[in-house]
Amino acid sequence: RSLLAPEAREAADLIAYLHRSRDELDRLRQQMAEERKELELERGKLRGEWADRQKQRIAELEKQFAEMQKRFEENVARVVEAVKDRELRAQLEKTSRRKFQDVRAEAKEDLNAAVVQTIADSQADLGRQTAATQSIS
Repeated sequence: RSLLAPEAREAADLIAYLHRSRDELDRLRQQMAEERKELELERGKLRGEWADRQKQRIAELEKQFAEMQKRFEENVARVVEAVKDRELRAQLEKTSRRKFQDVRAEAKEDLNAAVVQTIADSQADLGRQTAATQSIS
């Protein structure tokens, strides 16, 4: 090395420096690829958890709707049973059926709106905005 000209020594040092830099860049590139894989796995896990939360929220809303519907039917049945006059009972049953259908349709719309709102809120939690315009039947 002492026999080499100063320019040749500088060139050799520069080449060694470039090799070390290339090795460091390769190591950083590999580390970034591994971190990217970990992030993708975490993203998949979070999406799965989000989907599970949405299913739970929808199931809870459907359960509440079914309970309200059952209570309403029980109340109508009690009122109808309390009426002794057959004519009045038939008229009351017809009216209550009609009102029940109206209330049921309105409750179904409320349930659909609540489900859409729940999904929209959850997507907003994820930082995503999508149009949830299709109601759930």
